[in-house]
Amino acid sequence: MSFSLVSDVVTGSKFLEDKLARELDHTSHRVIKTWEHLACTKEVNAPLETRLRCKLNSENSCTLMLIDFLSVELEDKTVHDLIEALKRINRNDVVRIITDAYSGMFVQCPFL
Repeated sequence: MSFSLVSDVVTGSKFLEDKLARELDHTSHRVIKTWEHLACTKEVNAPLETRLRCKLNSENSCTLMLIDFLSVELEDKTVHDLIEALKRINRNDVVRIITDAYSGMFVQCPFL
């Protein structure tokens, strides 16, 4: 499962997409890292143009637009890449959302 593509796992579940968007879209707390931090990790490495497109679009979730970018433009991004990027920005709570949604498919690590 960890080597499944983001396009197959995340975009295939409206429930999971909504939960990720709720956690990673803008928050009122500056110390909590959001979709912007995720977009800048080496695992995601979204170009500036993509990040600006996400930021300037007021109608859609920035997180969902970033996930679409990972699914469509970076077709080879895996769930493992996404999880590693989330760990890099210290969003283990979001990692748990993904692993809980597919609990039977992940090998649980003690540090998650």
